[in-house]
Amino acid sequence: MTIRAGLLALLTSEPKYGYQLKSEFDNDTAGVWSLNVGQVYTTLDRLERDGCVVAGATDADGRKLYHLTSVGRDELATWFAEPVAEDAPPRDELLIKILLATKTPGVDALEVIDLERQALHEMMRRHRRQRLRLNGDGDLTADLLLDALIARIESSLRWLDVVEERLVKARKSRTGRSAR
Repeated sequence: MTIRAGLLALLTSEPKYGYQLKSEFDNDTAGVWSLNVGQVYTTLDRLERDGCVVAGATDADGRKLYHLTSVGRDELATWFAEPVAEDAPPRDELLIKILLATKTPGVDALEVIDLERQALHEMMRRHRRQRLRLNGDGDLTADLLLDALIARIESSLRWLDVVEERLVKARKSRTGRSAR
């Protein structure tokens, strides 16, 4: 739904052509989620099919301009008015790696946690340095992106602490039982 809603949002100000929508989406999301131009046109075809946009006249360069319809405005308003659903956990490589490390023979999950923790701390330092370089330049998108990245890293670090605590506790419990 995000690409679909993103294109609808970008069309609220004026009609636009496909590549223009791709460029603005990439720019407005600070490049976090770069769209393939093919995705844009496929999504525009679906939006047109569903009555959310109409392809209008072409611009001076022959590019087809897409216009938002009232159906599209209603769909966008609904998207903004509803919280993001938590259907299933996102595919998170760190989560998968740690879960598998706890079950894979010959892999010390605590070593994997330490490695990941070090990498996360380095990412945090890099993002904080970047924030200092951008400080005061007025780029709200970049500020919000860095805030989100740092918050996610902090969350991942807290989760790694919890995992480590549970693993250590489980190992102590197994060691205590086997000694009896």
